[in-house]
Amino acid sequence: MARFVYVDETGSVGTGGRRQPYLTLVAAIVDEEMVQPLNAGLEQVAWDHLGWVPADLEFHGNEIWQGTKHWQNKQPPELLAAYEAAIRLLDACNVDIAHSSIHKARLAARYSGAADKSAYRLALQFLLEKVDVLGELPPV
Repeated sequence: MARFVYVDETGSVGTGGRRQPYLTLVAAIVDEEMVQPLNAGLEQVAWDHLGWVPADLEFHGNEIWQGTKHWQNKQPPELLAAYEAAIRLLDACNVDIAHSSIHKARLAARYSGAADKSAYRLALQFLLEKVDVLGELPPV
């Protein structure tokens, strides 16, 4: 059985990266046979809470929580309902979550800036170690 791993990050570069003290990488790990049910579930969340499935839709918790992009015309109770519906899919589709974080200022201070360009690589190394351990566990 194969496992699908989706990795995303926040706090590295781009919009707001300098204002975020942590570089955080997160992996969502799902068994091969649950990829299609997870996709169908996310499409259903979009239909139920947006009334359509935008071609460029990615489920970013911050966008739902803040009511931005496709979620901008929704009221807080609607946003919370969509957020909770997406979160419920983690359990329903047996999705494992792993994460790692690097405090960028502490890394810079500890190594006098010499490791700043390696922050992402360090976070990825720590994350992949956790993903590897989760891959060894039998599915629940």
